[in-house]
Amino acid sequence: MPSFEYLLARAIFPLAVFFYVVYQWLKQLCSSCDRYGTLYDEVEDTSAAQLSNESRLWNLLLRRRNLKRNSVVDYRMETRIQKNRFYPKLDDSWFGCAEKVEKIEKLRDSYWITMKNCEKRGKVMLFAHGGGFISGNPLGLDAQSIMYGIEQVNKTSKVKCSHILSIEYRLVEDPAHHENMDRRMLTHSLTDQLEDCKECFKYLIEEKGIPAQDIILTGFSAGACHLTMMAFQLMNYGDLKVWPVHSIALFSPPCDTSAKIVTKEEWKEENVIVLTRDMMELIDRCISESDRDNFSILSNMQQLESQDSEMYSKFFKSKWIINYSKHEEMAPGMEYFVKLLNSKVSNVNKDKLVVITEDYQFHCYPVVHCLIPESRRTMISVLQQCLNQ
Repeated sequence: MPSFEYLLARAIFPLAVFFYVVYQWLKQLCSSCDRYGTLYDEVEDTSAAQLSNESRLWNLLLRRRNLKRNSVVDYRMETRIQKNRFYPKLDDSWFGCAEKVEKIEKLRDSYWITMKNCEKRGKVMLFAHGGGFISGNPLGLDAQSIMYGIEQVNKTSKVKCSHILSIEYRLVEDPAHHENMDRRMLTHSLTDQLEDCKECFKYLIEEKGIPAQDIILTGFSAGACHLTMMAFQLMNYGDLKVWPVHSIALFSPPCDTSAKIVTKEEWKEENVIVLTRDMMELIDRCISESDRDNFSILSNMQQLESQDSEMYSKFFKSKWIINYSKHEEMAPGMEYFVKLLNSKVSNVNKDKLVVITEDYQFHCYPVVHCLIPESRRTMISVLQQCLNQ
């Protein structure tokens, strides 16, 4: 049966939306001005009138919630606790989306998920969770949202996603604790995280016997960064066994970790509701300057293009689906990324690049597609694009 937290959230949120709508109606009735709620209730912008009431309320709750983080350890441990607040337990016999959830010890306890109602093997997703490189869970909220989104898309799609391998990669530890950290679960380097992702991809190819053309790479935030970096390497191997893959879906990737191409001055600080300043300070404390430079997607693309004139022809052999909110904190980096890709994609392979955005949404907003119409619309669109060629 679904958890009490899940049942409570699904019951309370619609009720809260109802009272929020009544409050807004009374507010407008008593006011001489016609004002619409936006991402932030301090900002007036009539273009936000298209937002659903669910989205307005959710953004307001995020803004009012205290997200202050002072400790890397506390933040990490909070995200490591398995919770089912917004989605049922994955393998719940009645309400779950998975037939089976198996832990793979040789892959640092990554999870192999078999979806319900998939008699034959279809496409296989390699999923990397987000968490700013320092936190996250292979069965966390972002993973749950992906799996329940796949369940919905599988019902109508001719091409189905039958399995997901959700990566358990080592998390970057606070430098103050490097000496005593658990090296099986923690690391000091983003390179180790990338190697963990590559190990899982290799497992799919060599041990599961899955052709690269049947693999979908999907990541949220930090996980999207790692899968992009892995794709850069795969496409240069010159091996059809590993490239092209079926498709790659990136949800709000940090495109310039170095902050040298898209500077911090361009950070949309007025839109911060998830990646607060203290959270970014925790991440900066843990990630070395060399790692920030080496894992900048934009810097790597510039370098690869300077070394290989065929770089983008290799790049667009796979289909790329990119999602972000135009009003989230890291939108400038993603807008730069998308503009660059649009300038490189040719008329011949323009179907290899799909960009899906929404206005006035928070970082990685599709995670709550169970509650928010805009999130649901995006999640379904992204996954449909992932499965279809």
